[in-house]
Amino acid sequence: MMHLLLPFCLLFLSCKKYRCEGNCETVTIKGRVFEAANNNGCNNIKVHAKLYQKSSCIFCNNKQIATVKTNRDGSFEIKTELNPASFDAQYLGVYIDVPDGFGDALGVSTNSKFSMLSFYDYDVAKFQNLAYPLYKKTSASVTLKNVQQSAFSTLSLDHSFSSNFSVSAILGRSARAGDTTITIATAADVFTKFTLRKTFAPGQSDIILDSVKFSSNASANKFELRY
Repeated sequence: MMHLLLPFCLLFLSCKKYRCEGNCETVTIKGRVFEAANNNGCNNIKVHAKLYQKSSCIFCNNKQIATVKTNRDGSFEIKTELNPASFDAQYLGVYIDVPDGFGDALGVSTNSKFSMLSFYDYDVAKFQNLAYPLYKKTSASVTLKNVQQSAFSTLSLDHSFSSNFSVSAILGRSARAGDTTITIATAADVFTKFTLRKTFAPGQSDIILDSVKFSSNASANKFELRY
């Protein structure tokens, strides 16, 4: 099973130099770091592979397997040895250092400097073709324009630029009185999709869908949704 995680304190807990023990198998971990907007490879990005303890611990015995850098195409490859039995108590984390001005699907809004894929089961096939799409950070001013003046109980706005992650905002009663302007963190040069939901009663709502491609120039990013 593979999970996209953002490691926080886990990345900085104690690490020991890795040496495979027991019935070791030679494996290759490879993948690519690229800009999601244009598929251009990200060169010279550090990629780290570590074994982490599955159980909770204060001073975890995490093991640094290797650190490499991506090539001009954004590709990387790590050759190492792993003992399949070690995955009973450990999992493999492969994470990248995210360059300034970029983020993964979650990191655009959280400002995380890392993006990690985690593997809790030993499956050599899943260690291949790892993908780390990066998004150029930007922000946008979104105005919700109340043109119908109809009575409703709640107003919510979801926005997303990746199928893996979305941001929701529940707007208060003030949104019913007139226009509301909010600032969102999003990605440049890809479509940001909006879902505006106006709820009248449980099970009764109107949904407005729209999308727009914002630029890296945040001051120029202005968008209006009418409801």
